[in-house]
Amino acid sequence: MARPNIILILLDDSPVDFPARMTNWNTYSNQQVRFANSLLCTPLCTPSRCTIWSGRHPINHGIIKNEDAELFDFQTALPKALMNAGYHTCHIGKVLNGWPFAPAAVPNPPGFEESYSFHMSNNNQSDYRNYKLVENGVLVTYGGTDADYSTDVFTNKAVDYINRAPDGIPFFLQVSNFAPHATQELSSTYPATRHQTLYNTENRVATRRESFNEDNIIDKPEWLSTHFPSLMTAGTQTNADTYRYDAYRCIAAVDEQFLAIHDALVSNGFWTNTVIIVMTDNGNCFGEHRLWRSGRGGTKGFPYEEAIKANIQIRLPNFTLGRIDNGIVSNMDIAPTICEFAHAKMKYAMQGMSLVPRLYSPGQAFRGTQYIAGRRESDDELCDPWDGIRSSELKYVEYLETDELEYYRDIEDYGASEMVSLAYQNDMTSYAARLAGLKAALHPTVP
Repeated sequence: MARPNIILILLDDSPVDFPARMTNWNTYSNQQVRFANSLLCTPLCTPSRCTIWSGRHPINHGIIKNEDAELFDFQTALPKALMNAGYHTCHIGKVLNGWPFAPAAVPNPPGFEESYSFHMSNNNQSDYRNYKLVENGVLVTYGGTDADYSTDVFTNKAVDYINRAPDGIPFFLQVSNFAPHATQELSSTYPATRHQTLYNTENRVATRRESFNEDNIIDKPEWLSTHFPSLMTAGTQTNADTYRYDAYRCIAAVDEQFLAIHDALVSNGFWTNTVIIVMTDNGNCFGEHRLWRSGRGGTKGFPYEEAIKANIQIRLPNFTLGRIDNGIVSNMDIAPTICEFAHAKMKYAMQGMSLVPRLYSPGQAFRGTQYIAGRRESDDELCDPWDGIRSSELKYVEYLETDELEYYRDIEDYGASEMVSLAYQNDMTSYAARLAGLKAALHPTVP
């Protein structure tokens, strides 16, 4: 097979069940491998995006908080490697928090020959309306009309790029959506006008996860009971449901984006040689374990499943053996996978593993356990800093400032809701040793 075109469609702050809401994408499930246990090494926007582009864990590439974004080395990242390998590259949407880091300069992100990216410095923000894009070095302001809705603007730019794709040169297109992130007012997400009544007849209570408004949190760490000592009120539960459904509505525009991209690929003869990856940069909690802050549009950064699931799904050309893969993979594996498809070489060794062999051979051996981590972004963050491991059987978490532990067994079955931590009913010595070993292997000089 000739080197394929590669498209990465990225969502931001997604509910853990977002794939079920992408009906157009799901039409092609027989052409996809869906990684049910795909994880985020650190469930936060910038660290996750830097891991996607570097193939390295945040404790290795050094970007473990959003505020660290300026330290990321674009020159050694995936887009540059693809350009060097002969790919034409285009970025649309959100780069990293605070980009471009020199407010007076508006260059393309290194490695991208074309770029239509959010201007997020000098107090500018990404959003659905009233935002600025740096379009190949030109700062363009968008207003508050339906025509300015950022997901749709990104869709139109992606279609235009595909229609203009150079003949005989493979391309890499990354569409980094703001959706379904909360608006910058942090009160709610902001669906497109055409989607604002979508799902209005659905029973919202019936679609809550088992851990929603968790009744008994005595087994949970102290930070949770400190911030959420009481059950959610009826009004708070309604607010959390409203935000979750607005997130679903925002995802509907991303699903339409995929369909428009599909149609452009087909009309230009690219569909049969294009790999498409859909995933989220981090997850979000919508009342699970009581985790909800009114006015903040949900919460993230926790070791719970709702926050750490990447939901990586890969569409393969000329492939009809679609399946769900339960292996442990992570956002650390995206760059190695893309590099193998593209025959590209990164400047530095990656810590992730290419998924290509496993895509075509389900029995291919892979990692058994993933090291995951979270750090406090600011003083008002809810969650204490933590390190953990996640396998298909268990999750083990250590809180670095309080020495508290969480442990969930049979994570794929009844443990998936993480209702009962068994940390103080079992000897955790072997799990602590496994965590320490994985952490040391990823970064031998971790402080």
